[in-house]
Amino acid sequence: MSYWNNRNFGMVACGQYHTVGLRADGTVVGVGYDGDGQIQTGSMSDIVQVACGQYHTVGLRADGTVVGVGYDSYGQIQTGSMSDIVHVACGYNHTVGLRADGTVVGVGYDNYGQIQTGSMSDIVQVACGQYHTVGLRADGTVVGVGRDNYGQIQTGSMSDIVHVACGYNHTVGLRADGTVVGVGYDNYGQIQTGSMSDIVQVACGYNHTVGLRADGTVVGVGRDNYGQIQTGSMSISIGQYYDINGITSIDGTPVSMEVRAHEANAGGLLFKTQSDAAGNYTLTLPRWYTAYVMAIPPAGHRPMCHGPITKPDDIQV
Repeated sequence: MSYWNNRNFGMVACGQYHTVGLRADGTVVGVGYDGDGQIQTGSMSDIVQVACGQYHTVGLRADGTVVGVGYDSYGQIQTGSMSDIVHVACGYNHTVGLRADGTVVGVGYDNYGQIQTGSMSDIVQVACGQYHTVGLRADGTVVGVGRDNYGQIQTGSMSDIVHVACGYNHTVGLRADGTVVGVGYDNYGQIQTGSMSDIVQVACGYNHTVGLRADGTVVGVGRDNYGQIQTGSMSISIGQYYDINGITSIDGTPVSMEVRAHEANAGGLLFKTQSDAAGNYTLTLPRWYTAYVMAIPPAGHRPMCHGPITKPDDIQV
């Protein structure tokens, strides 16, 4: 544990048996199983987001390109063709990237069509399960590709969603009203989220689901053989904040529209606002937040994204 002490991390991500941390200077360090070089991240620099698959690690650079290390038998770290990426996510043996124009590209294992994302458009967040990929659309609906043996991509009933997350074989969506809905494998009750309320972000493990409440507490459902949903002692303090300012426009003309800040690592939507008639907006984000900002334009126009945006140097994590 001492390895992590006094380190200035912007975010962390976990694979099956490894953990990586993104430092404030854009470098990445890791601990855990390294049989496939998944924590050999020394060559990574200028990184703004990290994600992990089973035995691989990828890093999103500030210039929108993606680099990876680790297991590559299915080409899951062959990300050289990815560009203009604003968010990355990893499945068991696949990697997907969300482009600033709302489209999604993928590499890696594709036996179930989990990287056949060409039909996805107007996407504002992506998430991956074992063999499936889902995308959250700007209109609050959710689409999915890949394995569907438990109905994990049967997301047609989801609406008014602001954040999605995937477990091994299940998918959950956070609604704008703070409630959570789910589809897919449910033998352990991992999509029995009816009791969750006032949620601002969700995350999934192998067979469990947790939600972060607005008051900083955490609740969970699903398998609990190792106490993975015993979250009663958890409480998160946000602390310092910083502002993001910008202007929303279409073809150079300022337009009022909804603006959303998504946390760059998990994609969670915690903050949104409406720009004024001149397109001006301000979003106030917590100190630990590395964000990409998505503007949701009127019908007929693609979402517009910029970021990820890192905190100012004078804000301490």
